[in-house]
Amino acid sequence: MSELILGYWGLPLKGQPIRYLLELGKQAYQDKKYSNKDEWFQQDKLNLGLDFPNLPYIIHGDVKMTESQNIVAYIIDLTKQTNLLGADKTKFKIQNIVLFCNDLIGSFKPISMKQGEERTQEIEKILPKIKLLEKDLNKKAHFFNNSLTLADIYAYCIIDNFQQLGGDSYKPFEESFKAFLDAFRSIPEIKAYIESDRCTRFQQQ
Repeated sequence: MSELILGYWGLPLKGQPIRYLLELGKQAYQDKKYSNKDEWFQQDKLNLGLDFPNLPYIIHGDVKMTESQNIVAYIIDLTKQTNLLGADKTKFKIQNIVLFCNDLIGSFKPISMKQGEERTQEIEKILPKIKLLEKDLNKKAHFFNNSLTLADIYAYCIIDNFQQLGGDSYKPFEESFKAFLDAFRSIPEIKAYIESDRCTRFQQQ
């Protein structure tokens, strides 16, 4: 099958869990990062043949899809990582964290665009939800059964963004999240990706 193309803005946000899944699954892909809005809105959105044009999207041979949760399901199936979904009733708990984080992840875009007191005010809006993640994780390296799940991937995106952008607001959470961040970042595929120039991060203002 032809190369898989992932299209998204040149930001972490909803594209990042997909990127981590592709890296973990050792799936070759082209990471199409849009920085010019016109390239997306005036060109590719109109011309790629997507049924419901949106970002992120993937194109993989005759497979063309949007909606991040659908893309995640496709990548998990493609790369045979269904173990990340859990089993029995645990799979519903995992999905609960995934959806919680998916709702929260877009909050980091306005945070990244502001500085000083304005950024602090934006961060304060999400702190109650960060505290819920902190409580549920309870200083562990993983949310469930000491093994990696999709919940960990999504929560890592939230916590990593918070660490990058939170400044002093992150400091009270450092100890709580240390084991979790260290565990995820030590996975060989993730470590190699993070240390590469392919890794997508917020540009510091």
